[in-house]
Amino acid sequence: MPNRALITLAHGSRRAGAAAGIERLTAAAARWAGVSLAAAAHLEFNDPDLTGAAVRLRNRGADEAVVVPLLFTPGYHQRVDYPAGLADAHAATGLPLKAAPGLGTGADLCRRVGPALPGR
Repeated sequence: MPNRALITLAHGSRRAGAAAGIERLTAAAARWAGVSLAAAAHLEFNDPDLTGAAVRLRNRGADEAVVVPLLFTPGYHQRVDYPAGLADAHAATGLPLKAAPGLGTGADLCRRVGPALPGR
């Protein structure tokens, strides 16, 4: 059985502390999924990028990784930057990367967000 890793791919932020929040989210998602290897990556503003995260995981023993973009809509980043980043990371590392869909805006996401709203 391959040693599968999780990579989350966030947009990135200029706000101090934002990357740490993505790191916590990634660690929680990995625990929930039963994955021992995980890394957060960013499209811009923060490090590592997708290639850097893939290198880190390959060096820690990952045989493959699932990449989950933390993006809601199929905008430019999801349509262009995400596939290009996957191709670059695979070319640089040889690590097989499975592209997961973005978060979307479907009912399942609304069911998760809704209970967190005040007054619910």
